[in-house]
Amino acid sequence: MIAIHRGTDAALSQVCRRAAVNQLISRNDDLEAEKYALIEENEALAKENEKLRLELAAKHREVA
Repeated sequence: MIAIHRGTDAALSQVCRRAAVNQLISRNDDLEAEKYALIEENEALAKENEKLRLELAAKHREVA
């Protein structure tokens, strides 16, 4: 009878789980960075939008 080391499957499973978790953490970090970049872009666009609205209101006052 050949002796079988029971820890091999468990160790391999642990390595696979750790790789999957690390991949998920990395993807989460990427998405988090993208989210903050989009928040910054959205804030800049909101400021530009407000500026354009004020300019448009001034033009309407000039015409009226």
